Amino acid sequence: GTGFQLTIPADQTDRTLKIYLGVWSAQGRFEATLSDDSAAPFVDTSLVSQTSGITRAYVINYRAGSAGQSLRIRWTLTSSFHLFGNITLQSATLAFSSGPPANSQPTANAGTDQTITLPSNANLTGSASDDGLPNPPGTLTTTWSQVSGPAIVSFGNASNLNTSASFSTAGTYVLRLTVSDSVLSATDDVTINVNPAQPVNQPPSVNAGPDQTITLPAGASLSGSVNDDGLPNPPASFTTTWSQFGGPGTVTFDNINSLNTTASFSVAGTYVLRLTANDSALSASDDVIVTVNPSQGGGAVLTGSFATPAGPVNLSTEGTVDWAHWGLTDASSFNHKSGVPQQISNFTLIGTSGVNRYLRDPNTFSWTGGTPTSSAVNSPNGVWTLGVGNGFQITVPAGTTSRTLKLYVSASTAQGRLEATLSGGGAPVYTDSTLVHTGSGANTQRVYTINFRAASNGQTLIIRWTVLNSSGTYGNVTMQAATLF
Repeated sequence: GTGFQLTIPADQTDRTLKIYLGVWSAQGRFEATLSDDSAAPFVDTSLVSQTSGITRAYVINYRAGSAGQSLRIRWTLTSSFHLFGNITLQSATLAFSSGPPANSQPTANAGTDQTITLPSNANLTGSASDDGLPNPPGTLTTTWSQVSGPAIVSFGNASNLNTSASFSTAGTYVLRLTVSDSVLSATDDVTINVNPAQPVNQPPSVNAGPDQTITLPAGASLSGSVNDDGLPNPPASFTTTWSQFGGPGTVTFDNINSLNTTASFSVAGTYVLRLTANDSALSASDDVIVTVNPSQGGGAVLTGSFATPAGPVNLSTEGTVDWAHWGLTDASSFNHKSGVPQQISNFTLIGTSGVNRYLRDPNTFSWTGGTPTSSAVNSPNGVWTLGVGNGFQITVPAGTTSRTLKLYVSASTAQGRLEATLSGGGAPVYTDSTLVHTGSGANTQRVYTINFRAASNGQTLIIRWTVLNSSGTYGNVTMQAATLF
């Protein structure tokens, strides 16, 4: 049962082991096995000598089923015919069966081409394979390097197959993976397209215009400007809003979302108006100071301006002195502010055409504290009349106190004419006939702002809104509401 054991490396290479051994007055057992059991063991017990010593050379040709295996040799005593019966082990040789295998070139794969955007890095995933030769060293070395590109590339670890590459400048880069077995090497390239960093959104640049000084009842003409970088995209646009930031009275803007608009003031004083621009992510603002001097009195004033209504109108909020609305339930409906002396008259028809109820106006009106209907929400109604020369007339008391009247009207397939007159004279008549609707789409909307003051008390502001020209059978003008403040 005593003996010797040898272990020899085994893989898929054909090898030959020759081992020299012997017996003296004994019988030996020779056994050769592969560690992966990919071949049957070789066993021999035929070497026997009862009286003397003899030797033998065993030749073992072997090849394992996979790399990293071993061949085990066991040479043991099985029978003894003398007190000193024994087995012997002298020497062994190992050779490749057909000469040593030829070293093959390794293979390299640098991965797929990539496109990244600064400041992101490129994640490099390389791979390599080899036959394990020569041995030693029996291992591969790997190195990443830059072949081309507009700037220097920094590698996280240039010796790792899987690493990162960082870039300082946009452009197209070629990176190379080199693998070496100490004798032969191989390379593979990967292209990295590096896009420039996305620009960082900056807030808009806002200018509310120069400070102003006006005298009531005049309004302030606001001229704002905004510059933006077009980010974020979408929406790649910005919105603008005028607001009152300070002042003793109420400020009314013809269109709070227009860069160029008009502001009216209820009382004299110093006002701070703010223009705000918003690109949906960032906003900025700028202020303009408007110094409003009180009316100097002693003379009549009558000025007018117009704009497109900015959206739904709250008559109770805007008409601090009085307000009026027509057509809520039928053509004769007339609602106005309750609890105060009525200032805005109901309309008088001009011409021979009748009056009709107007529905579905794009601009809507709401109120509380009204009479005979106490409140309404987003009414799109009004009244209309058709025919050249036909229209509406309303009146408002005028005295030496400066007032502002806003009148909401529209036209359909017609050209409208607005005329404002002070009964006591002393100020030019204000007229406008620029509102034209060609007959395509919804009515053309407009809000007129009339600033007025009579030379003496007891006078009247007279407003006439008529059809100047008609381009269709039903060319007409409409009237929805009015506010006084």
